This record gives sequence, C-alpha cells and structure tokens, in this order.
Amino acid sequence: MDRDAEIRGMASELAERFPTLPHATVDRLVRRLFAEFQDAPVQTYVPVLVRREAEEALRRVDHLPAMEQGRPAPEVRQPA
Repeated sequence: MDRDAEIRGMASELAERFPTLPHATVDRLVRRLFAEFQDAPVQTYVPVLVRREAEEALRRVDHLPAMEQGRPAPEVRQPA
C-alpha cells in the first residue's frame, strides 16, 4: 500500500470513530503526523505511532466544549 492510500485510510477510519469532528480536520492531523515522521530511520512502525498520537489528540479535542471547536453549542431546552 502506498503512503497516500495509507493516510487516507487511516484518516477515514479515525473520522468514523470521531464523528463530531470534521473529516478535513482529521485528515490534516494524520497528514501532519506522517510528515513529522517522514525522516525517521525506521518506517515500519510509523503508522502505529501516527495512529496512537492522532487518537490521543482527537480524544482531547473531541472532549472540548462545542464552542471551542468552532461548532455551535447544542440547543439547551429550559424546563417549562
């Protein structure tokens, strides 16, 4: 599998696991992390490292309040 296909596949999988985040955001994160490891002397484990770091970062972002993520906050209904 070529690296670009691997990146797209991983980004798609992670976007499904974190549906509250825009797919483009997940894709950019995965691409940035792969780029950080592009000069690593051993490339075998790069996908494992990227997935681990991406999941950690996405979990942190996914727990932010909606307004901090640039999304509208969910509507809160007041009791009648």
